[in-house]
Amino acid sequence: MEKKLIAGTMRWGSWGAQMSTQQYADTITQWLECGVNDFDLANLYGDYSCEKEFGKALKQLDIPRASVSLISKMGIENPSEERGNSVKHYNYSKEHIVNCAEQSLRDLQTEYLDVLLLHRPSPLLEVNEVAEAVSDLISSGKIRSFGVSNFLPEQIDWLGKYVRIEHNQISFSLNDYSSMENGHLEACASRALNVSAYSPILNLVNASQELNETLDVLSRKFEVAKATVSVAWILKHPLVASCVIGTSRIDRILEVRRSLDIDIEPQDYFKLWEAARGTRVP
Repeated sequence: MEKKLIAGTMRWGSWGAQMSTQQYADTITQWLECGVNDFDLANLYGDYSCEKEFGKALKQLDIPRASVSLISKMGIENPSEERGNSVKHYNYSKEHIVNCAEQSLRDLQTEYLDVLLLHRPSPLLEVNEVAEAVSDLISSGKIRSFGVSNFLPEQIDWLGKYVRIEHNQISFSLNDYSSMENGHLEACASRALNVSAYSPILNLVNASQELNETLDVLSRKFEVAKATVSVAWILKHPLVASCVIGTSRIDRILEVRRSLDIDIEPQDYFKLWEAARGTRVP
């Protein structure tokens, strides 16, 4: 399996760096120059503004559409007077899925999305509504591929009876490795899903002394930052295809890019897992 990094845009706009159009363009260029051409977006990011900002920058760059892969997530509705939302909720009606996808196309100034994901599972999700919406979007060429994010295998099986699911984006890191221990990753693989890990970089402030020390040792061994080791540990797993990296700083982009060149030996892999668990592995 070819391993890759995906540029995460969640904190590029008002939720983080508050970048200008030129800064968006510069960051996109930096990622592309590092060989990363997949960009993870969501209509929700930046209080529903990030995709429009990204689209302006992409238009300014005037690069071939085929040179980038655009992933968008939809479904989460935050409280917003403008959108008529009084409470955070999920909306997966056929009309809403189609409308969100079409709005993303307008904001991103593109004719199609490479991947559309449902952001989180909802207890009110109607499988027929989703299936009809996805079928219409694919047949019209507005999306190329469909998947989910944060869905459990049972939820994927249920929805997958009605629509083809090709991706699942999950939380996976040295902070959150439950999917590796409970069979979730194997369940995704058995369903031929492309698994992408978000929030892969360990929050070292909350890490144990043992884990910090183990990362120190491997950081010196490979002559890279601890964050790079953390990402390399995830990509070592044979069932994880990619990691979503949410930085806009060129120094961090260049550093984390090195994770693709690191081959963590099995014993070092288990040392990190043991240090993350705080006990011997099962």
